[in-house]
Amino acid sequence: MLPLLEIRQLRCFLAVARELHFRRAADTLHVSQPTLTRHIKQLEYELGVELFRRNKRHVALTSPGSALREEANAVIERLERAVMLARGARAADVPEFYLGYSTLLDLSFLRRIRTAAAQLAVSRDISVRLQSAAPRDLLAQLLDGSIRACLVEMPFEDDAIECRWVMNESLVLALPAAHPLARQKQIEPQRLRAQRMIWITRSMAPQHSRFLASACERAGFWPQIVEEVSTAAECLDLVAQGAGVAFARSSSPRVAGVVYRPIAGDPFRMQTGLAARRNFDGRLLEELTSALQPAIPSAIPIREAPAHRVGSCASSVARDSAALRTVLSA
Repeated sequence: MLPLLEIRQLRCFLAVARELHFRRAADTLHVSQPTLTRHIKQLEYELGVELFRRNKRHVALTSPGSALREEANAVIERLERAVMLARGARAADVPEFYLGYSTLLDLSFLRRIRTAAAQLAVSRDISVRLQSAAPRDLLAQLLDGSIRACLVEMPFEDDAIECRWVMNESLVLALPAAHPLARQKQIEPQRLRAQRMIWITRSMAPQHSRFLASACERAGFWPQIVEEVSTAAECLDLVAQGAGVAFARSSSPRVAGVVYRPIAGDPFRMQTGLAARRNFDGRLLEELTSALQPAIPSAIPIREAPAHRVGSCASSVARDSAALRTVLSA
């Protein structure tokens, strides 16, 4: 009789086989290390073989583990293709709804968005597709109809777009674990004046960059940007290497070599909104917002937060100094 294998066991096995490190594998799957270890042990029990040789410092595949890795990859690929074909067959009869989101969105947050989108798909009998894009491209995709709505950082500046306030999130400081400031429970903003900053490139996320620079100026310092990158993952990787410090979402995943510290006074509090064209189906927009809110930590109910004209959200940006505008337009 064939052993009773579970897909999640195979995914855990493949993650460890790829990373050869249990904690890093757990991080990539967004599960705890004990959970991952339990799935590996269950898989080894079902198969009756040892898949890894491991001690406190080293993890290596055994011969049975190497054999399973090749076949397990093929099984997962075929299963994913089968799911895609099944969904594709149904999609021919179901209206599609494209929901856009920023590539800067935290992956753990994205999993909760997928859950909320699935709930909406069932209640409305529509196919909700998530589509990522650089922050700079989301507005154009909304206006040309490529996506119907999107999660964005506010302010989102266009009179043709309605943006509803969904949540606030405090940014924290990501530091190398060995950084002197890592010993502090929280970081005073003035201590950031002399720090080397890793920054999301202005061309990729102009609103994000303007928000951070404006917040830095209001906190009394000017960021010393030493390197610009395109994604949050690259940013945290450079922090782990000791290249500098960076602002990160409080929901950011754990990364080896990186610690997160709150900033005193919470001066870097970022707004996220749900944006759609003003002629969008208002009832569907409300349903989508209601579906998203339970999935989002610190969500602010739409009933308690009025819909914003997007242009009215830009008052803080308009107060930037001439020096700030010059640097950001570079």
